Amino acid sequence: MKNNMQLFDIHDDKISQRFAEARKATGLNMTKFANKAGLFQSQVSEIENGTRNITAEILLKIELAFGISWRYIARNEGEIYLGTYNLAKEPDAVYYNGIEEMKKELTLWKNRFLEVNDKYTALLESSTKTAQANNNDKRKTG
Repeated sequence: MKNNMQLFDIHDDKISQRFAEARKATGLNMTKFANKAGLFQSQVSEIENGTRNITAEILLKIELAFGISWRYIARNEGEIYLGTYNLAKEPDAVYYNGIEEMKKELTLWKNRFLEVNDKYTALLESSTKTAQANNNDKRKTG
């Protein structure tokens, strides 16, 4: 999978398959599915073919349009359909819960990035100090 930032398990090569399975479960062809979700048919095709990564925005659009769980597509967790919401009666509940879940996920990724960045910065600073100390030692003895 290439293109776009991928927010979920990058080692999971089954996302395209689950995406295609979810689309087929709606009974719609790629064009109708894309139109209802606010996507382009080419995006749907490329995701299903594994040439485009799925983004949080696309997952949220699909969840809102069809009640298809983003966790199912991205992580293979739970069932395809949310099942706990009736989209006709509670569209705001799905939207709110989808947004909140994605916020939590993005916060986790942000924290992981910051943790790795802090470790890298500390390592870089330590290496720089060691190199400077070695240079100073060479100057004194040289």
